[in-house]
This record gives sequence, C-alpha cells and structure tokens, in this order.
Amino acid sequence: MADAKIDYKNDIGFWIHETYMQLVFHFIYAELQKTKYDFINKPELLLDCEGKINGWTNGYLVLTWNRFICGTIEEQTMIHLLQNVIIHLENKEKYITIAELQVMPTEDEHWKSVMDKDFPISELIRIFNTLIQMLQGVWESNNYDMKINW
Repeated sequence: MADAKIDYKNDIGFWIHETYMQLVFHFIYAELQKTKYDFINKPELLLDCEGKINGWTNGYLVLTWNRFICGTIEEQTMIHLLQNVIIHLENKEKYITIAELQVMPTEDEHWKSVMDKDFPISELIRIFNTLIQMLQGVWESNNYDMKINW
C-alpha cells in the first residue's frame, strides 16, 4: 500500500495508506449519491469518488475537493454528509466485516487481497472526523501520519 497526502487547503492534511482512503470513499460515494445533497459539481465529485474506489488514482491519490466544492455553503453540505456517514457507521457493529469489504464494488484488482480482515469502525470514524476538521479549518497539521490500528 502506498501512502497519500490528503490535504484540503493551505497544504493542511495528513498522510494515510491509499487503501484506507479507498474505503473512506466507498462510504462517501454511497452517501453522496443521495438526492438530499446539492453540489454544483456533484457529477464530478461522484466521478472522482468512483476513480478512487476503482483504484484509478492509486499511486497519486489526492483529495480534489478544492476543485469541486464551491464555497462555504457546499463545505457545510460536505461536513453534513460526512457527519451522516459517521452516524451510519456508529449504528453498525464494531467492525466492517470482511464479508462487507469483499463485496464492495471496485475494479481494483488488489482490493480483495488487501482488505482481508474486519476493519475497525473507530478507525474509519477517526478519518472522517479529521476530514470534517479540515473542512472546518480547525485541523492544523500539515504532516500528520494517520496510523491506522488494523
């Protein structure tokens, strides 16, 4: 697994294995498809998620929200979306089971071999909380290593 720098504005962000971000984008994509979220560039956001989920960006995975989220209102919408993903995750058991991981749709040939055991919900929530903090402008690190306990 390669590491990726996930940053939003002013190079503020964190380092994380790309596969973990693929998992994050599975949940973002599922929530973003709902009609209750209004983004000017929603088709581009969805396509960007698909690319990450399918492994098309492996080796150069970046957070492209700077290009696709337009203004403070859309930032608030994305925060709301991420908070809803967290609520969904909190309603699950302690883990995303290997069975769930194995059936997540992807064109990435390596997904099933890498995602080969239950994934802790608490670690996913930690990543989502960091993304929320980045959108809110309160995340201050530009070189944080998001080590996942898995």
